[in-house]
Amino acid sequence: MDQKSRVKFKIMSLQLTGRSDETIAVIESYLRTNKMFVNYNEIEKVYSSYLELKLEDVELCISGPKSPHDRVPLQEMKADWHACLDNKVGFKKYILNPPDDKGDKF
Repeated sequence: MDQKSRVKFKIMSLQLTGRSDETIAVIESYLRTNKMFVNYNEIEKVYSSYLELKLEDVELCISGPKSPHDRVPLQEMKADWHACLDNKVGFKKYILNPPDDKGDKF
């Protein structure tokens, strides 16, 4: 597929997904202005700098959809969970009632 065919295909996919002609024009203009419009005839992009990321340096973490700021490293999750259960209501606090000796009523 040549460059013009690819561009037409990308634009057609925007049309098929319900984008208006005005929206498509804005998207294309934005991409061209910011030099993000793909030219498939170029062999390789030239960047001013490159970022190298070693995956072994990435720390696995968990955060919830209601509180993404409550990021917890995966290795600390068990301890953090148990610590949160007994805390008063507030940031990262759940205040679960302690079990009573009476048992459940039916």
